Amino acid sequence: MPVRPEELLGQALDGDESAFVALLDLLEQPVYAYFRRRRVSPEDAEDLTQQVFLTLLNAGARFDERRGVLRGFVFGIARRVWLKHMTSSGRLPSSLPTEVMDASSETPDSAADRAEQSALVVAAIDGLPARARDVLTLRFHQGLSIAEIADAMSLPENTVKSHLFRARTQLRESIGSKLDIKEGH
Repeated sequence: MPVRPEELLGQALDGDESAFVALLDLLEQPVYAYFRRRRVSPEDAEDLTQQVFLTLLNAGARFDERRGVLRGFVFGIARRVWLKHMTSSGRLPSSLPTEVMDASSETPDSAADRAEQSALVVAAIDGLPARARDVLTLRFHQGLSIAEIADAMSLPENTVKSHLFRARTQLRESIGSKLDIKEGH
């Protein structure tokens, strides 16, 4: 039976280096991907990922399994690290890279269409309120559950659901007619 991430954290906090390495193996790539999807350079994403895990080691004792899962706690740390990075660098946050779809087998016309569609989607997501952008990114790019997002953002689950609903509605209104998106799709 595989060891749960919460158990690995407890062992790592007790000084078990192999448990920390196992925790890194489990969560490092999703955290790095979170930063890359937020348009952080590869070098900065590596640094920020390291900061997340250093923070986890220092603050891991505050994790309470009764309040949520470790994955949500880790992404909460990642979100705060990202916000601090964006504030200190003076850059405006954004949610998606322009390379939204695979370009391996496209024609020049389809590449131009894809680039135009990607630009519309990115602009629409950038136009969302910050919390709605964060909820959308954590849900669809990181695959977090509503409960994990609630933990990560220190919000009630119903508030997360409301942000997600409003973000979807605003995106549909903003780009639906331009991309020929039908209601309910």
